[in-house]
Amino acid sequence: MNRQLARDNLLNAVRLVVEGLENIGIPPLKRRDPREPGRREKEAYEDKLRAIIVRHFGKQRRRLRDKLEMHYPDRKQVEWADWDEFYTDEELEAQLMLLLQQAAKNGVNLFGNNSKVQIDWTLINLRAAQWAREYVYDLIKDINKTTREVMREALSQFVETPGMTLRDVMDMLPFDEDRAQRIAVTEITRVYAKADQMAGEELKEQFPDVRVVKVWFTNNDDRVCELCGPLDNQEVEIDENFYTPEPPYADGNPPRHPNCRCWTETTTKLEG
Repeated sequence: MNRQLARDNLLNAVRLVVEGLENIGIPPLKRRDPREPGRREKEAYEDKLRAIIVRHFGKQRRRLRDKLEMHYPDRKQVEWADWDEFYTDEELEAQLMLLLQQAAKNGVNLFGNNSKVQIDWTLINLRAAQWAREYVYDLIKDINKTTREVMREALSQFVETPGMTLRDVMDMLPFDEDRAQRIAVTEITRVYAKADQMAGEELKEQFPDVRVVKVWFTNNDDRVCELCGPLDNQEVEIDENFYTPEPPYADGNPPRHPNCRCWTETTTKLEG
């Protein structure tokens, strides 16, 4: 049994234990809302995405430590011109592309299973897959941008601060599992919301006389933020935004912010 399969089996076992605790009345861990369609599938994708990001961070951590130990033992000024390879990770690109495409397809299928009006979902699956392929590059660019900014600050302090050790530098870097988890939650929220939006648009295009609307839902727990709370149960037309888009995270649909766990449900308003 390979390591990835063993990890997936362990995650599934933990999930079953948690669900068993819920069934006998023991409060659950902080998770997605039980009302959320496709909750288990979304959490499984989050686990996989988190593992991919953690491995990526581990590679970057090791690369940085090796570079500092080899080239900067005397606290010389760090030169960034030759650091492009530090951010290059073809394996990360391939893994993210595959996972996001799978999640997007699952989001379209989830929409189709809940839709009163059925259409040929082949084209929308292709559109969702194309969006996922293109979005991967923006996601990697955004992850690396944050990493680069924090690294520059940490390494500048290392050069300028007597007594600061290499370990102090490593502790400052954004390669922690909490960040990986935030990315995973945010991006799975985004993929499913995008798939829901695209499927709703396709349905509207094929049936222009049918009213298609979407409804915003927040988790029913104490972690709902002041941005998302007022949007709970709000309904808008499929071509409208729930709020004014605020790039890079907020596009008028979930996620409204990093670590957002909100979701949308699109439906048709049929007479009778």
